[in-house]
Amino acid sequence: LDVLGTLTYDGTYLDIGGGVTRFTKQGSYNSLEIGHGQNSNQNAYVDLIGDTTYTDYGARIIRYGQNGANGTTEILHRGTGSLNLQTSDAASIVFKTNGNNERLRIDSSGRLLIGTSDSRDNDVYLQLEGVGYQSSTMQITRNSNNTDGGGLYIVKTRGTADGQSTIVQNINFRGADGTDGNTNAATIQAFCDGAPGSNDMPGRLVFSTTADGASSATERLRITSDGYIKVKGDQGNSDYWGKIYNRSDGFSFHAADGSVQRNITFY
Repeated sequence: LDVLGTLTYDGTYLDIGGGVTRFTKQGSYNSLEIGHGQNSNQNAYVDLIGDTTYTDYGARIIRYGQNGANGTTEILHRGTGSLNLQTSDAASIVFKTNGNNERLRIDSSGRLLIGTSDSRDNDVYLQLEGVGYQSSTMQITRNSNNTDGGGLYIVKTRGTADGQSTIVQNINFRGADGTDGNTNAATIQAFCDGAPGSNDMPGRLVFSTTADGASSATERLRITSDGYIKVKGDQGNSDYWGKIYNRSDGFSFHAADGSVQRNITFY
């Protein structure tokens, strides 16, 4: 055993180097302290060396103590292999700040929960929950000196190649109804509206609302792939539509109930 300085043991503490490194065993309390008894602000770190490439350290846990209580702590990983944070059993990974305040967790099923430690009944894999506007709002910001903004991509596939995909996307608006928060009040859906092909994806948007006493949303309006705005009628007839479109000679409102058609055109 090579020791720089002194090695002492008093039955509770094993001190190396005059107490700078200390092993403690006291009842159920066990610890390894590096930098114990410092009389000035210094850095402290633990190095792990497991390969012949990085012979100084492959992984390092370091406390930058030169700024005193405002020092930072880092975990450094070298090489192109993965840095894994893993639980072997059905346990969550929890992130806390400012004491014992939980901010984020990945639960044992792989769900990312922000602002809550329990998954909602719908069990989606990304959940944001809060008691105020800021804590329950998501923001996407792009800072660049051009005309482009941020983006959100929602993709649906039914196969692995172009032409095998059919879009059915949903934005669901829900509220707590006294039982749970899983019933839609309104939806916006995107559908494939024609035959897709390579770099060819015709689509339509469908807007639906839920009537009083109902548990599911009903289509009220759609925008088709050819640009028509169609408004659903209230007669329970699937052929009863109102259509709004911009003609070459004016703006037209078109109503159709089966074979009966009515038009109002503004020139």
